[in-house]
Amino acid sequence: MKRNQIITLSLLTLIMIAATLGLETARNARESALAAPEPPTLAPTLAIGTSHDPVDQQDADADNEEPSSLAQPEAPSASQESLTGMYTPIAEADSGDAPVDLPGSTALPTRTPGGNTALPTRTPVANPTSAAPPTRTPGANPTSPPLPTSLPPTPTPQTGWAGEWNGYLEQADGSFLVGKLVISLSGEIIFGEFEAQGLTLNLSGALQSAGDLAVGDYSGFLGSGSFKWNARSGGVFQGNLDNKLAFCAARPGVPQPQPCGYFDPL
Repeated sequence: MKRNQIITLSLLTLIMIAATLGLETARNARESALAAPEPPTLAPTLAIGTSHDPVDQQDADADNEEPSSLAQPEAPSASQESLTGMYTPIAEADSGDAPVDLPGSTALPTRTPGGNTALPTRTPVANPTSAAPPTRTPGANPTSPPLPTSLPPTPTPQTGWAGEWNGYLEQADGSFLVGKLVISLSGEIIFGEFEAQGLTLNLSGALQSAGDLAVGDYSGFLGSGSFKWNARSGGVFQGNLDNKLAFCAARPGVPQPQPCGYFDPL
């Protein structure tokens, strides 16, 4: 029984303390609201057409005068001091235009009333100079090599016996050994050299029948013997070796004569 009474008294004590704290908080809030300074009242603006009476003007001047002092707020209570002590007070700015310096903030540049903020000047970037295209004269054509005024002279066909020939020497099997034959003259004396596949045959003789026949001897890779050539028109001649194997020739560009051999009747 005694224990229950103690618990009841403790609960009543806590309730009374809480009620007292609530009343104290409400009273402090009401005092803070009453202690807040009222904003200054602006003087009424004199409208156009207002009376210029001296008495009225004095009354208006009196109304426009600023009060000598503003009402000071009441001193904060002990509970308010305990709450506001947790924060750093910020200095109130006066009625001037000077900016308020806040901790950790960067001052902004002051703008002059009626002035414009100068923008940075941008230098135009010049385009790189491009090479001008070459000037072309109307109607002008690229220079071309001049055409030859005359054709090169046609080589004169070799005549007679002297000069180079394509030689055709018959073989034992009926085929022909083709090579280069070079003939030279010394008066009525004729010389010849036939080369084919690394083989050489030398000839020497004399002209007969007003130069249409060449008769002589040969020596070389076939041994030695006699030859006879008979000149024909068209840059060819027919002949033989030992009156057995055909041996003819034609100028370069001229086909082999047909028949190739020229033989004495037996």
